[in-house]
Amino acid sequence: MSFVQWLAALKKSLTGAHNLADWLTVGADNCLVCNGMIRGESQHDRTGKGLLYLRQSLCHRCRESIPWINRVECPHCGRGMYCEDCKRQPNRHFRLNRSAVAYDAVMRDWLAMYKYRGLERLGPALAEMLCPVYERLTEAAGGRWDAMTYVPISDTRAEERGFNQSAAMAEYVSKRYGIPLHSLLKRTRHTEKMSFKTRTQRLRDAQGLFAPREAGFQELRANHPLHTGENAMNILLVDDIFTTGSTADACSKALQAGARLLDTEACIYVLTWARS
Repeated sequence: MSFVQWLAALKKSLTGAHNLADWLTVGADNCLVCNGMIRGESQHDRTGKGLLYLRQSLCHRCRESIPWINRVECPHCGRGMYCEDCKRQPNRHFRLNRSAVAYDAVMRDWLAMYKYRGLERLGPALAEMLCPVYERLTEAAGGRWDAMTYVPISDTRAEERGFNQSAAMAEYVSKRYGIPLHSLLKRTRHTEKMSFKTRTQRLRDAQGLFAPREAGFQELRANHPLHTGENAMNILLVDDIFTTGSTADACSKALQAGARLLDTEACIYVLTWARS
Protein backbone atom coordinates (compact mmCIF):
# COMPACT_ATOMS: atom_id res chain seq x y z
CA MET A 1 0.00 0.00 0.00
CA SER A 2 1.37 3.38 -0.98
CA PHE A 3 1.50 6.28 1.47
CA VAL A 4 -1.31 8.02 -0.39
CA GLN A 5 -3.49 4.93 -0.17
CA TRP A 6 -2.67 4.50 3.53
CA LEU A 7 -3.53 8.11 4.21
CA ALA A 8 -6.85 7.77 2.38
CA ALA A 9 -7.70 4.64 4.37
CA LEU A 10 -6.80 6.38 7.62
CA LYS A 11 -9.02 9.36 6.86
CA LYS A 12 -11.92 7.05 5.94
CA SER A 13 -11.60 5.12 9.19
CA LEU A 14 -11.67 8.16 11.43
CA THR A 15 -14.98 8.75 13.18
CA GLY A 16 -16.08 12.01 14.78
CA ALA A 17 -13.51 14.04 12.82
CA HIS A 18 -14.46 16.00 9.74
CA ASN A 19 -10.99 15.96 8.25
CA LEU A 20 -7.45 14.90 8.96
CA ALA A 21 -6.58 18.27 10.49
CA ASP A 22 -9.43 17.87 12.98
CA TRP A 23 -8.23 14.38 13.90
CA LEU A 24 -4.67 15.53 14.43
CA THR A 25 -5.87 18.13 16.95
CA VAL A 26 -8.18 15.79 18.90
CA GLY A 27 -6.76 15.39 22.39
CA ALA A 28 -4.11 18.07 21.88
CA ASP A 29 -3.79 20.11 25.09
CA ASN A 30 -3.68 23.67 23.86
CA CYS A 31 -3.96 26.73 26.08
CA LEU A 32 -7.23 28.60 25.55
CA VAL A 33 -5.41 31.95 25.68
CA CYS A 34 -2.09 31.56 23.85
CA ASN A 35 -2.74 28.23 22.08
CA GLY A 36 0.50 26.83 23.50
CA MET A 37 0.77 23.24 24.63
CA ILE A 38 -0.33 22.36 28.15
CA ARG A 39 2.18 19.91 29.52
CA GLY A 40 2.44 17.99 32.76
CA GLU A 41 3.46 20.97 34.83
CA SER A 42 3.65 21.12 38.59
CA GLN A 43 0.31 21.34 40.34
CA HIS A 44 1.94 23.53 43.02
CA ASP A 45 1.54 26.90 41.35
CA ARG A 46 -0.44 30.05 42.11
CA THR A 47 -3.58 28.74 40.43
CA GLY A 48 -5.07 27.73 43.75
CA LYS A 49 -6.55 24.58 45.14
CA GLY A 50 -9.45 22.92 43.40
CA LEU A 51 -9.21 24.87 40.15
CA LEU A 52 -8.63 21.78 38.05
CA TYR A 53 -10.28 23.26 34.96
CA LEU A 54 -7.75 26.10 34.87
CA ARG A 55 -4.85 23.66 34.99
CA GLN A 56 -6.44 21.66 32.19
CA SER A 57 -7.23 24.62 29.95
CA LEU A 58 -4.44 27.17 30.55
CA CYS A 59 -0.70 26.71 30.22
CA HIS A 60 1.61 27.32 33.18
CA ARG A 61 2.75 30.70 31.85
CA CYS A 62 -0.80 32.01 31.41
CA ARG A 63 -1.88 30.70 34.82
CA GLU A 64 1.07 32.41 36.46
CA SER A 65 0.07 35.72 34.83
CA ILE A 66 -3.25 35.81 36.71
CA PRO A 67 -3.13 38.68 39.28
CA TRP A 68 -5.19 37.05 42.04
CA ILE A 69 -6.44 39.36 44.79
CA ASN A 70 -5.27 37.44 47.83
CA ARG A 71 -5.12 40.37 50.26
CA VAL A 72 -8.01 42.79 50.69
CA GLU A 73 -7.24 46.33 51.84
CA CYS A 74 -10.73 47.80 51.46
CA PRO A 75 -13.21 45.63 53.40
CA HIS A 76 -16.18 47.06 51.50
CA CYS A 77 -15.23 46.83 47.82
CA GLY A 78 -12.53 44.17 48.12
CA ARG A 79 -9.78 46.21 46.50
CA GLY A 80 -6.21 45.16 47.15
CA MET A 81 -5.18 48.74 47.89
CA TYR A 82 -6.50 51.90 49.54
CA CYS A 83 -9.83 52.89 47.97
CA GLU A 84 -10.88 56.49 47.41
CA ASP A 85 -14.26 55.47 45.98
CA CYS A 86 -15.42 53.86 49.21
CA LYS A 87 -14.14 56.82 51.20
CA ARG A 88 -16.30 59.13 49.04
CA GLN A 89 -19.32 56.83 49.24
CA PRO A 90 -19.37 55.04 52.59
CA ASN A 91 -23.12 54.26 52.49
CA ARG A 92 -23.89 52.07 49.53
CA HIS A 93 -26.72 49.60 48.98
CA PHE A 94 -24.59 46.44 48.88
CA ARG A 95 -22.97 44.85 51.91
CA LEU A 96 -19.61 44.16 50.25
CA ASN A 97 -17.94 43.17 46.99
CA ARG A 98 -15.23 40.62 46.43
CA SER A 99 -13.30 40.20 43.18
CA ALA A 100 -11.12 37.37 41.94
CA VAL A 101 -8.39 39.30 40.11
CA ALA A 102 -6.97 42.76 39.63
CA TYR A 103 -7.92 44.27 36.28
CA ASP A 104 -4.47 44.70 34.77
CA ALA A 105 -3.42 44.74 31.10
CA VAL A 106 -3.36 40.94 30.86
CA MET A 107 -6.84 40.51 32.32
CA ARG A 108 -8.14 43.34 30.13
CA ASP A 109 -6.91 41.46 27.06
CA TRP A 110 -8.43 38.16 28.23
CA LEU A 111 -11.82 39.76 28.79
CA ALA A 112 -11.65 41.49 25.41
CA MET A 113 -10.92 38.17 23.72
CA TYR A 114 -14.00 36.73 25.39
CA LYS A 115 -16.43 39.64 25.02
CA TYR A 116 -15.45 41.24 21.72
CA ARG A 117 -13.25 38.87 19.71
CA GLY A 118 -15.49 35.82 19.71
CA LEU A 119 -13.44 33.55 21.97
CA GLU A 120 -16.47 32.32 23.90
CA ARG A 121 -14.71 29.05 24.82
CA LEU A 122 -12.65 31.13 27.26
CA GLY A 123 -15.80 31.81 29.29
CA PRO A 124 -15.69 28.74 31.58
CA ALA A 125 -12.07 29.45 32.51
CA LEU A 126 -12.90 33.04 33.49
CA ALA A 127 -15.92 31.85 35.45
CA GLU A 128 -13.84 29.19 37.21
CA MET A 129 -11.64 31.98 38.53
CA LEU A 130 -14.62 33.20 40.55
CA CYS A 131 -14.84 30.00 42.59
CA PRO A 132 -12.27 30.67 45.35
CA VAL A 133 -13.59 34.17 46.03
CA TYR A 134 -17.18 32.87 45.88
CA GLU A 135 -16.36 30.45 48.68
CA ARG A 136 -14.83 33.22 50.81
CA LEU A 137 -17.80 35.48 50.13
CA THR A 138 -20.18 32.69 51.12
CA GLU A 139 -18.47 32.47 54.50
CA ALA A 140 -18.84 36.24 54.92
CA ALA A 141 -22.57 35.92 54.14
CA GLY A 142 -23.09 33.26 56.80
CA GLY A 143 -23.10 30.36 54.37
CA ARG A 144 -26.55 31.05 52.94
CA TRP A 145 -27.79 32.34 49.58
CA ASP A 146 -31.47 32.78 48.79
CA ALA A 147 -30.78 33.68 45.19
CA MET A 148 -28.10 34.57 42.70
CA THR A 149 -28.59 37.11 39.93
CA TYR A 150 -26.52 39.15 37.49
CA VAL A 151 -26.20 42.60 35.94
CA PRO A 152 -28.41 42.72 32.82
CA ILE A 153 -27.34 44.23 29.52
CA SER A 154 -29.51 46.18 27.11
CA ASP A 155 -31.13 44.60 24.06
CA THR A 156 -28.80 46.65 21.87
CA ARG A 157 -25.73 45.28 23.62
CA ALA A 158 -27.10 41.74 23.50
CA GLU A 159 -27.57 42.02 19.74
CA GLU A 160 -24.02 43.34 19.30
CA ARG A 161 -22.31 40.78 21.51
CA GLY A 162 -24.64 37.81 21.34
CA PHE A 163 -24.44 37.01 25.05
CA ASN A 164 -24.28 38.54 28.52
CA GLN A 165 -20.90 37.73 30.07
CA SER A 166 -22.14 38.41 33.60
CA ALA A 167 -25.08 36.04 33.13
CA ALA A 168 -22.73 33.36 31.76
CA MET A 169 -20.42 33.67 34.77
CA ALA A 170 -23.36 33.55 37.16
CA GLU A 171 -24.76 30.47 35.46
CA TYR A 172 -21.42 28.67 35.80
CA VAL A 173 -21.16 29.41 39.53
CA SER A 174 -24.84 28.60 40.05
CA LYS A 175 -24.46 25.15 38.52
CA ARG A 176 -21.15 24.51 40.25
CA TYR A 177 -22.53 25.19 43.73
CA GLY A 178 -26.25 24.53 43.31
CA ILE A 179 -27.39 28.12 44.00
CA PRO A 180 -30.74 29.16 42.47
CA LEU A 181 -30.18 31.64 39.64
CA HIS A 182 -32.90 34.18 38.81
CA SER A 183 -33.21 37.10 36.43
CA LEU A 184 -34.16 39.74 39.00
CA LEU A 185 -33.15 42.96 37.24
CA LYS A 186 -33.93 44.86 34.06
CA ARG A 187 -32.36 47.89 32.43
CA THR A 188 -34.52 50.95 32.03
CA ARG A 189 -32.52 52.33 29.08
CA HIS A 190 -29.52 51.74 26.85
CA THR A 191 -26.28 53.53 27.68
CA GLU A 192 -22.86 53.76 26.09
CA LYS A 193 -20.14 51.48 27.44
CA MET A 194 -19.13 52.35 31.00
CA SER A 195 -15.46 51.64 30.18
CA PHE A 196 -15.37 54.79 28.06
CA LYS A 197 -16.70 57.06 30.81
CA THR A 198 -15.22 59.08 33.61
CA ARG A 199 -16.05 58.39 37.24
CA THR A 200 -18.53 61.30 37.31
CA GLN A 201 -20.23 60.06 34.14
CA ARG A 202 -20.52 56.53 35.55
CA LEU A 203 -22.17 57.76 38.73
CA ARG A 204 -24.58 59.96 36.81
CA ASP A 205 -25.54 57.37 34.19
CA ALA A 206 -26.11 54.63 36.79
CA GLN A 207 -28.87 56.62 38.47
CA GLY A 208 -32.16 54.86 37.78
CA LEU A 209 -30.51 52.58 35.21
CA PHE A 210 -31.88 49.38 36.79
CA ALA A 211 -35.25 48.31 38.12
CA PRO A 212 -36.52 45.12 39.76
CA ARG A 213 -37.92 42.54 37.37
CA GLU A 214 -41.20 41.70 39.08
CA ALA A 215 -41.66 38.39 37.26
CA GLY A 216 -38.26 37.28 38.52
CA PHE A 217 -39.12 38.07 42.12
CA GLN A 218 -42.46 36.30 41.83
CA GLU A 219 -40.63 33.25 40.47
CA LEU A 220 -38.28 33.47 43.42
CA ARG A 221 -41.23 33.53 45.82
CA ALA A 222 -42.88 30.55 44.09
CA ASN A 223 -39.83 28.29 43.99
CA HIS A 224 -37.81 29.02 47.12
CA PRO A 225 -38.62 29.63 50.79
CA LEU A 226 -37.77 33.20 51.72
CA HIS A 227 -36.19 34.45 54.92
CA THR A 228 -38.30 37.19 56.44
CA GLY A 229 -38.32 39.26 59.58
CA GLU A 230 -34.92 39.63 61.21
CA ASN A 231 -33.33 37.24 58.69
CA ALA A 232 -33.25 39.20 55.46
CA MET A 233 -32.75 37.52 52.11
CA ASN A 234 -29.15 37.07 50.97
CA ILE A 235 -28.83 37.84 47.26
CA LEU A 236 -25.57 37.40 45.35
CA LEU A 237 -25.11 39.80 42.43
CA VAL A 238 -22.58 38.79 39.75
CA ASP A 239 -20.78 41.12 37.32
CA ASP A 240 -17.55 41.02 35.34
CA ILE A 241 -15.79 44.20 36.53
CA PHE A 242 -16.05 46.40 39.62
CA THR A 243 -14.74 49.90 38.86
CA THR A 244 -16.35 52.73 40.84
CA GLY A 245 -19.12 50.56 42.24
CA SER A 246 -21.83 52.67 40.61
CA THR A 247 -23.33 49.72 38.71
CA ALA A 248 -23.23 47.44 41.74
CA ASP A 249 -24.86 50.12 43.89
CA ALA A 250 -27.62 50.88 41.37
CA CYS A 251 -28.38 47.17 40.94
CA SER A 252 -28.37 46.59 44.69
CA LYS A 253 -30.81 49.45 45.22
CA ALA A 254 -33.15 47.90 42.64
CA LEU A 255 -32.80 44.45 44.23
CA GLN A 256 -33.75 45.83 47.63
CA ALA A 257 -36.81 47.43 46.05
CA GLY A 258 -37.70 44.07 44.52
CA ALA A 259 -37.40 42.33 47.86
CA ARG A 260 -39.86 44.78 49.33
CA LEU A 261 -42.37 43.60 46.72
CA LEU A 262 -42.23 40.29 48.59
CA ASP A 263 -42.62 42.01 51.98
CA THR A 264 -39.06 41.24 52.99
CA GLU A 265 -35.64 42.86 53.03
CA ALA A 266 -32.49 41.89 51.17
CA CYS A 267 -28.78 41.97 51.92
CA ILE A 268 -26.86 42.26 48.66
CA TYR A 269 -23.38 40.84 48.20
CA VAL A 270 -21.47 41.39 44.98
CA LEU A 271 -19.18 38.90 43.25
CA THR A 272 -17.07 40.26 40.39
CA TRP A 273 -14.41 38.72 38.22
CA ALA A 274 -12.07 41.74 38.30
CA ARG A 275 -11.47 44.85 40.43
CA SER A 276 -10.06 47.78 38.50
